[in-house]
Amino acid sequence: MNSQSLINMAKQIIANQAIADPREAADALVLHLKKFWAPQMRKELTEALEKNPDYSSDVLNHAIRDLQ
Repeated sequence: MNSQSLINMAKQIIANQAIADPREAADALVLHLKKFWAPQMRKELTEALEKNPDYSSDVLNHAIRDLQ
């Protein structure tokens, strides 16, 4: 799976949560990623966002910090 697809998938998960508070949305994303994504996918997402910070968001930034 390419890195842009992983970023898009993570953003879709955030959108589907429909949580207004960024901190709560990040927590929900972390829970989802830990529950349903393979460790390699989480690693690739983290690396993709480090290489392409323009594709990130506040929620993704919080979530990535919590994953590490």
